[in-house]
Amino acid sequence: MAPNGAFMTRTRRYAEVEALLGDRPCARCQGVGIAPLPETGGPRRYARCRCQRPLDQARAFNAALIPRTYSSFTLENWLVSDAGQAHVRQVAERWVTEVEQATELHRVPFLVLTGGPGVGKTHLAVALLRRLILDGKRPGLPMSARFLEPSVLAQGFKNGEALHLQDRLAADLVVLDDVVAPRTDFERAVIDELISRRYRTGGPCIVTTTLSAQEFGETLGARIASRLFEGRLTWVAGRDRRMGMTA
Repeated sequence: MAPNGAFMTRTRRYAEVEALLGDRPCARCQGVGIAPLPETGGPRRYARCRCQRPLDQARAFNAALIPRTYSSFTLENWLVSDAGQAHVRQVAERWVTEVEQATELHRVPFLVLTGGPGVGKTHLAVALLRRLILDGKRPGLPMSARFLEPSVLAQGFKNGEALHLQDRLAADLVVLDDVVAPRTDFERAVIDELISRRYRTGGPCIVTTTLSAQEFGETLGARIASRLFEGRLTWVAGRDRRMGMTA
């Protein structure tokens, strides 16, 4: 956990947005942020002005609490080196399109990225979150999102920290990063709770794991494995991008 680094990332992002907006007042809202809707003959109606969308997107992205190490991950720098990775990217981009076009977000299935260490699963998950928040085509306010690491949450619970899990899982988009074989019954219970709650509430969820469907069933039980792998499952193969070894 690096709150100072996260704060610096947020500050830089706000500075970028402010530079983008500049000092020029919006012709539509005159800098107020609220603009009138077209007249329909009834009472005058107002809505958030379009000029506020870049700032709204920046706030939504920062609220996801993505670790600073991952903050620069994009689809553009997720390099494709073979046909298998090209297929993974196609599956991921189709899932993003499905989210953007969904009229009911709770019906969007999980996206499960499984594969060896270092092949780019977390990179891809963050890149998809970034695409949906900062470049999202859904109308209205940007989606809310949360980046969650089950092992970190389990440690927090063990230390008695109030983590407001229900609020975090209620975000429009949730990333559960690095779901691994639990070392204790307590960790198993936390992973079970995370996946079960998100499954019940529905909504887009990206899960990254090194476990196969069979390993998931063996370590976490058939019920959780069934709920998780009901969604879009894609195997991310290739070289370990950190070590240069084949995974």
